[in-house]
Order: sequence, then structure tokens, then C-alpha cells
Amino acid sequence: FIAGSFAAVLVTLSLIDSDVLLYLRLWDYNLVWYIAVLSMILAIARSFINEEKIIYDPETTMRCVVEYTHYLPKHWRNRCHTFDVRDEFLVLFPYKFVMFFHEML
Repeated sequence: FIAGSFAAVLVTLSLIDSDVLLYLRLWDYNLVWYIAVLSMILAIARSFINEEKIIYDPETTMRCVVEYTHYLPKHWRNRCHTFDVRDEFLVLFPYKFVMFFHEML
């Protein structure tokens, strides 16, 4: 947001007077350099924005996991949203960094 606003101000200044970009210097760089750097920061920041709407549905997610693990106890069915199922699942399939630390110990 901040990089975009500074870049917008510099572009507006360049539309008013194009000589400002080339001959005005701040900290030993002209304003074209600042527009380039701010545009790069803006492009990188925009790449982190996810446009896809993610809807958390534990039952659907568990069905996708079951396709690979072939394991779904009867007492987990229609209860995938509960902490009990999550805790049992994490005992069977811990996070990779947890497994890594267990291996290191």
C-alpha cells in the first residue's frame, strides 16, 4: 500500500512535469530510479495476494486425504471438524517439521 501510494505520487508528478523525473535527485538517485524500485516492490507484493476464495470444509478435505491414505475410521465420519479427530489424525500423521525434530533427537 505504501509503495503503491509513493509510486502514484511520483507518476502524478511526472505527468505534470516530465523534467522532474530526470533532474530532481533524492539521496543521489533521480526519481526514475525510485519509480522503478517502488514498482518492483508493488509487483512483488501483489504476487502474494491470493485471488482464490478458500472455503474451509473439513469433510471435503478429509475425503481428499482418504484418497491417498485409505484410512478413515468410522468414528471420524461426519466429525472431521472436531478437535478429537484432528488430534487423532495428528498422532498418525504429524507435521513434517515435528517428524524432523523427532528424528534429530
